[in-house]
Amino acid sequence: MPGQDGFVFRILALHAGDIGHPQHSVELAERAVSQARGHVDDDAMVLFDIGLARCHAETGDQRTARAILHRAEPWLTPTATTELPRWIQLFCPNKASLGRQTSKAFVALGDVVEAERFLHMSAMAWNPKTHTRIHALSQIETGLLRWQLGRHEDAASLWRNAATVLSGVDSDRVTKALTKVARCAPDLLTT
Repeated sequence: MPGQDGFVFRILALHAGDIGHPQHSVELAERAVSQARGHVDDDAMVLFDIGLARCHAETGDQRTARAILHRAEPWLTPTATTELPRWIQLFCPNKASLGRQTSKAFVALGDVVEAERFLHMSAMAWNPKTHTRIHALSQIETGLLRWQLGRHEDAASLWRNAATVLSGVDSDRVTKALTKVARCAPDLLTT
């Protein structure tokens, strides 16, 4: 399917950044964008563009990252206006992935305010009944950004709710997230 090959390159580009090896991420993200352009609607295309912005931000090209984020701004919303292709819906059932990747781009740019805004958008896009774990993890991560912004009560509120949901989950990602919370507020998770 046209565009689907680009989605594979997008996944590889973002994974390179996630594991701390971004040296080829921009090249992979550019390939993803070129494979998708003209084959997917705007709501799908923004997933590719934001991936490219994140890769540029993580490799230090702030100017290009910000330009891409600015162009993508009209599509950085919690709801889709066009139907996403099935192969995207399997990985990104809503705009949650878009919010998460936009947040990661802003984190790399050092803009915690915008990073928090988009991570919160991502958390709210996940249905807590059908995507319980990822919704709770997104709340934990949003709380970590709010903590950095000095919004400690807001952060603690998110953490309490999410910790209740995640208390029985055995996952490396959950353990790491809760460890970060414990460093900020050591007594929060023990009460």
